[in-house]
Amino acid sequence: MPALRIFVSHSSRLRDDETSAAQAQANWRLLQETCCALRDAYPDDMEVLVDYDGLQPGDDWEKSLDGWLYDCHAGVLLLSKCAVQSQWVRKEASILCWRAANEPDFRLYPVLLDGQTPEDIDRDPFFRTLRLSRFGVVQDVACSKSILAALRLRLDERVSLRRAPRTPFEKIVAAVESIFAAEIDERTLEEHCRRLGEQSPPRCHLDRRRALARSLACALLRDGKSAQGRFRQLIADIFPRPPRERVEEVFKYVRSLWVDAGAAGTIADAKEAGSALALNGEFVATEIPECDSRFFTLDRYLERAWPDSSEIRIVSVTRMHSAEEIWQGVREGCSPLRSSPGRCLPAARLDQHVRQYSGHLIVLLTPAPETAPDPELLGELKGKALTQGCPSLIFVYNVGPQMPPPSLLPGLQPILPALRDGEDDLHATEEIQTRETLKRYYS
Repeated sequence: MPALRIFVSHSSRLRDDETSAAQAQANWRLLQETCCALRDAYPDDMEVLVDYDGLQPGDDWEKSLDGWLYDCHAGVLLLSKCAVQSQWVRKEASILCWRAANEPDFRLYPVLLDGQTPEDIDRDPFFRTLRLSRFGVVQDVACSKSILAALRLRLDERVSLRRAPRTPFEKIVAAVESIFAAEIDERTLEEHCRRLGEQSPPRCHLDRRRALARSLACALLRDGKSAQGRFRQLIADIFPRPPRERVEEVFKYVRSLWVDAGAAGTIADAKEAGSALALNGEFVATEIPECDSRFFTLDRYLERAWPDSSEIRIVSVTRMHSAEEIWQGVREGCSPLRSSPGRCLPAARLDQHVRQYSGHLIVLLTPAPETAPDPELLGELKGKALTQGCPSLIFVYNVGPQMPPPSLLPGLQPILPALRDGEDDLHATEEIQTRETLKRYYS
């Protein structure tokens, strides 16, 4: 059986200005000793993924780390005081928490160093939203031996299963791989792997065609923000071309990969009924017919959050004078008669339809310009969702192009990292270009 891949997140590498810092040197040694202890404890059952050991000076570090974060089966967060302030560690923690909250077989092991407690970590607004304590925090450890002893209480059971569950990236790769293997001949696959700079894939237990299909799928999908450009180039260059319907299946996986995985995880991780999230962007509530989308930015975030789900309903509400008025908008959006103007059902029946919706129910709140969020109103809405028993209902508050500072978002959890100016506009334009490429070659 394949080994478990465990990612170690840290901020322990010595910098030029830290050669005399005793704490920095101690954390650097602790990282190395902990990784060695894990390898010694599970020599045949575990692959430890850590940057100082697995990456070389010429490697694309960001791309490689993103791949590890998406491919690993478990993660260890070594949270020193320095690591808590690291933007890299924050990104890694966000993605690992998302996976741990949404994948039954994924495990996350937060380890607090430098004498920190869960209360210390929760004073930071970013880590407070991640709610690390739910994953079982290891604390009061100061050496690799004590860290390993604490981790083994949970790792032994996980490793003993000797099964490596498929990660989200592996699931998407597997879907695209199966399409490529079925529709593209071996010589064409090999040619395009070479064009994308892929090394000859390992044969493993796959036949050559499937191995090449997997390699091409990985090359296409790994770097999400540039995936559409590679997809367009592939469509332009490949011949004979696969059937259009199969190519469009691949496109559906590709088009939302520009959304940050951690940001999408904030949505997927909003488990409590009536959770209220803040999303910024130019096109959060904008219909773009060329992209076959009613709410472009929100649509792509939801596709990224739940790539396997077709059960997603968005109810748009713009009349927001009271919680009751908003809830009436939710009722109307879930009514089986919503396409029949002039016909309506009693409120109790409509509430029943809201409760019985089995998919992800997203209520998009778009206020009038310059209207600040009302925490009392949001609290009332959450109370309604809870009392009505609507476990899948999430409120998404459209804050406009710019994400306000947290102090101006009372009652809302911002979806971070926020989009930069014009970022969703850029990707909408790119998606339109991709659709035009498909039309050009499949007209």
